[in-house]
Amino acid sequence: MDIQRAKQILEMSDFVDVQFDGQAVWIDSVDMDSGAVKVHSMDNEADRKSVSPEQLRELS
Repeated sequence: MDIQRAKQILEMSDFVDVQFDGQAVWIDSVDMDSGAVKVHSMDNEADRKSVSPEQLRELS
């Protein structure tokens, strides 16, 4: 995924299935300057990570 798509998903009102390392995640924020995307696990909201958008996969 690219940074622009991650930002679009964050701003959408519809649910979009996104995975990081095979795990369902929710996008919390997108930092356009650093290129980092902050996500948390759908199973554990405390499990937060800052990842590269290229590590995220959008499922259709």
